[in-house]
Amino acid sequence: MNSKKLITAILLLFLLAIPIQVFAAEATTVEIPFTVKNAPGTVVIEAVDNAPLPEQTVFEGVSSGKFEISFAGVGNYNYKIYQKSGTEQNVTYDSTVYTAHISVFVNEYSELYSVVSVYIDDSSQKTDDLAFENTSIELSEPSEPGEPHTPDSPNTPNTGDNSHLGLWIILMLISLLGSTEFLFLWKKAK
Repeated sequence: MNSKKLITAILLLFLLAIPIQVFAAEATTVEIPFTVKNAPGTVVIEAVDNAPLPEQTVFEGVSSGKFEISFAGVGNYNYKIYQKSGTEQNVTYDSTVYTAHISVFVNEYSELYSVVSVYIDDSSQKTDDLAFENTSIELSEPSEPGEPHTPDSPNTPNTGDNSHLGLWIILMLISLLGSTEFLFLWKKAK
């Protein structure tokens, strides 16, 4: 092989090894909407692997919103979307972390288009609805104390004695009669 062909082959291999970034005439914008249910929250988006970030990366005290991200070129981009725990004492904040995968392509007219896939907690469970469902615990106000309850007919306290009082009264009367009879007969005998 002559040296010109060898140099041409090396240059061709070198050019094929360099990644070429394709840019379209206009950027494309992706919107990622979200909702926060039952109590307002703070929703955050973080870029993974130096992906471009939206202008607003944090929404504080909201019940809904959307992240708008612009892309100028093709590529694959990953994001984490989650809710920060708030300071409200009576709210349990949803700790779900969503992973958004955005692939940007160029079509035959040099226009960018995107495909967005969102997964729950880094799993293979895909979702179209980014919803953080907080749990709100209702705290009730203490009520005013009312009048104390007095029973209509007071019951005798339970002492654990299950014997019948009437039986003891009858035995006492029989005893008293027997004692009286004994005394009467004893005086008569004297």
